[in-house]
Amino acid sequence: METSSKKTEKNTDSKNTKASGKGTKYRQTKRLKAGERKQMILDEARNIILSEGFAQLSARSVAEKSGIRLATLQYYFSTKEELFRAVFEDVVRQERERIEQLRDDTPLKTPASNLKARVVGHLRADTHEETAGLFYQLWAMAYLDDYAKSIMDEFYERNLGVISELISAYNEDLSELECRSKAVMIIAFLEGLTLFVHGDRKNAPELENIEDKVVNMIFNMVNATEHQWVFDAD
Repeated sequence: METSSKKTEKNTDSKNTKASGKGTKYRQTKRLKAGERKQMILDEARNIILSEGFAQLSARSVAEKSGIRLATLQYYFSTKEELFRAVFEDVVRQERERIEQLRDDTPLKTPASNLKARVVGHLRADTHEETAGLFYQLWAMAYLDDYAKSIMDEFYERNLGVISELISAYNEDLSELECRSKAVMIIAFLEGLTLFVHGDRKNAPELENIEDKVVNMIFNMVNATEHQWVFDAD
């Protein structure tokens, strides 16, 4: 027996299909399982943010691009904010899966290899054209929108915690504060690279072997003691 929520979703998609002028598209999306339809919605929402900007993101525009009815989209995501959070979490999930794959591909699991996998995974995600484009939008939104800022703050706090723990496992001589400080600089450094490593600039001569150079720089910084950080101008 179908639950009332499933009946609601089913009835929503079945009403006035021909009247919509998009009968074929609606019938195609009706064949999707709930998880597939939800992922399709997230993909279309992400595409709108990338191609048109967050200002153009609306439940109606996503429903139209997805080939579903507005009420069906609202069955999955009741507000624009809820949809935005889901899109962001989906991007983070994909990044996390890439990092885990890098770690799994490493034959010998050590604190050094775990930290390297995280650094390389971040670098590849931050310099991926689509991911970088989405984060440009998110940074701009976070500057103007409190809700977007809260989501970004949560994301960076989680990242700081994970990288701090990896640094601590690799270099046990560092204090908790030192690990966190180094984690801040790692994240800032990697994300700053997105301004240079994208599009045609990926093949710039100064960026040759950039991945190895970044890993070496970060490990040198993590290995440095506090007094080695001090710059004496005299």
